[in-house]
Amino acid sequence: YHELSPPCHPPAEWAGHHDPADMPVPELRADDLAKKPPFYRECYEGYVANGRQPDEPALRRAIASCYDQMRFIDHQFGRALAALEEMGVADDTLVVFLADHGLSLNDHFQWRHGPFLFDQVTNIPMIWRLPGGAAGAVSAELVEGVDVMPTILEWCGVEAPPGVQGRSMLPILRGEPGARGRESVLLQERQAPDLDARGLDPERITQWAVRTHEWKLIHYPGEEFGELYDLRSDPGEFDNLWADPGYAGQRSEMERLLLDRIAAARDPLPMREQHW
Repeated sequence: YHELSPPCHPPAEWAGHHDPADMPVPELRADDLAKKPPFYRECYEGYVANGRQPDEPALRRAIASCYDQMRFIDHQFGRALAALEEMGVADDTLVVFLADHGLSLNDHFQWRHGPFLFDQVTNIPMIWRLPGGAAGAVSAELVEGVDVMPTILEWCGVEAPPGVQGRSMLPILRGEPGARGRESVLLQERQAPDLDARGLDPERITQWAVRTHEWKLIHYPGEEFGELYDLRSDPGEFDNLWADPGYAGQRSEMERLLLDRIAAARDPLPMREQHW
């Protein structure tokens, strides 16, 4: 299902279920853009200039259409699960529901997803159903998209091929005691096509980021600006501590972690023999 970036157009019988007046809207702070890298303001102003930045009534209508579309998708996915039951293969089938990215619904004055790495964009739905799993369990462990494939392979009893960088999540999914995810996740965004819609060059913004349970750092290669957030006291990522001298040590620590994660993400396959 592709269309979950509002405004959505669910089938007529699924539209209008959610009242725009009841829709939650994101918290907006007047000084938010002043604390972000300058392209945040440029993105916002670019959408305002071309008429694509919604006002609150339009935003509420768009969010309601998104909720209606999610309800439709939920129904369709339920049909798929029912078919597995009817065929008698549900107890032998691994089911995974996930998305490629999250969505900003005007969080930090930004619309859709664009070149942004705050949690609303990078935290995706990931729901697993597997025979013998911990039914109804919710985990706060950190995992990455590259962890999906080795998890499926392990469940199928297939050895992961050389070069796989992900880690199996199967112990977490089975609810095994002491099962843990990652200490940090590596995030990247480059050449976001949404920049073009805002009148900005997509090749202009490249982001590398690392997130732990407590901190997030976003690095912009070649730029003097960046982002650093204390997620314990500022889960909404409003207070950018990048340039705060009181957090220079924490920034340095997170920069070292980011370098370590980037180095670990290099191609692990052995180099082919060279013939000079």
